[in-house]
Amino acid sequence: MKKIFKRFLQNNTSLIFKIIYEYGIRELHDKLYDTNEFKNMVNECNFNTEEEKGYCNGWTDSKDELFNSMLKEYLF
Repeated sequence: MKKIFKRFLQNNTSLIFKIIYEYGIRELHDKLYDTNEFKNMVNECNFNTEEEKGYCNGWTDSKDELFNSMLKEYLF
């Protein structure tokens, strides 16, 4: 999972900073989560486990926490 997230962050650096520039850091998550790039990454992380079946596109709380911590490290 970390590899997928890291690759996403590396491949979408300009997108992330464009969102920050246009909307500010406070809107980053909402705007980023609405992009096709993010949605494609979420689909790549969905392994159809029992836990994931209870979440939209398999995006679990633990995935969200891991991604957000990696995003924070990546930005700061």
